[in-house]
Amino acid sequence: KDELTGYFEERVGDIKVLTSTEEILSGMETLSTNGWDQNNPDWLDGIAGLDSYANNFVAQYGYAFMYMTDTDGNVIFSTDELLYGADLSDRPYIQKSLQGTVNWSELFYSDVILENAMTLSSPVVGSQGVIGTANLLLTGSQINDLVHSGVERIGESGDSYLITSDGMLLTNTKMGVYTEDAALKESINSKAVEMLAPSIKSQDLQYHDQDAYHDYQGNSVLGTVGVIKLGDSYAGMVVEVNQSEAFAGISHMSRLLLI
Repeated sequence: KDELTGYFEERVGDIKVLTSTEEILSGMETLSTNGWDQNNPDWLDGIAGLDSYANNFVAQYGYAFMYMTDTDGNVIFSTDELLYGADLSDRPYIQKSLQGTVNWSELFYSDVILENAMTLSSPVVGSQGVIGTANLLLTGSQINDLVHSGVERIGESGDSYLITSDGMLLTNTKMGVYTEDAALKESINSKAVEMLAPSIKSQDLQYHDQDAYHDYQGNSVLGTVGVIKLGDSYAGMVVEVNQSEAFAGISHMSRLLLI
């Protein structure tokens, strides 16, 4: 939970640094002044200035890609050419960003990268105020890796995943039948969902609990649950291990004592 919270906080730090650099500000000022005119030498200079810095930034910090919009929500620069010229004015995260707020999108399916993604968006503030937005995209695969990282330390049957209050998976599971292509498509029903639902709805980040119960596949597990912030949204985090493995040491001790 702490690792996930720290990760998303660091990403907000990334975009604040990004939007304050001279390369980004000068490039965006140039594009803002010259508009969408690919034949304008100044516009081409602005793109060239953004391109080198942005691609290095994306590669260094592990984002899928980065893109910039003007004040109308149109993509005027992207490290992925498929987004050029796209109208994103109806996206809530773009609207919030243009109003001056750094914010995360909800987890969504991207037609560009053909997988789930989240976007971190920030206003770009020039000499005349907000001149556009800067956006960094994380893939669902990256979020899966974060949630699954280290869970093997609790056992070979260790599993971890994120859910909404109604049990929809926000990540794939590490074990079981939902290890692939399940996020935003499949829902589960188990005691973990019952335990988490009220606290996710009330946005209680202090909530955590543990219990022995049957998971969504009917396996006897020992589970620990808690509420986390996934960007700006609230989600439930579930970490489980099979009871037979979790209590193996106790069973062994019982046999020794009986002998």
